[in-house]
Amino acid sequence: QIPSGCRALSIQLTYTKEHPATVTDPEQFRAAYEAYRGRPVSENELEKAVESMKTEIQPALFIDNNFAGNVHMLGTIKEIYISEHTSSRGCLPVYPLEGMGKVIVNVFQCVENETFYQLEIKGDYEDVEKN
Repeated sequence: QIPSGCRALSIQLTYTKEHPATVTDPEQFRAAYEAYRGRPVSENELEKAVESMKTEIQPALFIDNNFAGNVHMLGTIKEIYISEHTSSRGCLPVYPLEGMGKVIVNVFQCVENETFYQLEIKGDYEDVEKN
């Protein structure tokens, strides 16, 4: 529940391991990728496939079941910032900033096991500006 009088809300999601450090079983990866492509693949194709793999985790915010924001950007730090007059990219200013807040953590894929994330929610009860 977002209390009455809240002037700004910041939700920050951080996670580790956006891109895999290495492929743990190259032959298993090759077999899976060739099955996916339906043909043998070159070393260059395998290298590009590994480089393109990434973990995608993003936060979405609803207030009283109304969409307030979703952050889908590159990087391992995603922030939703909303107030009466301003908001971060992918979000909407909300007034009054009160009611039932629901944060949904969307996990599209985790390339590596043990990809930890942290969710931090802060409210501000003074008139604040965001750079």
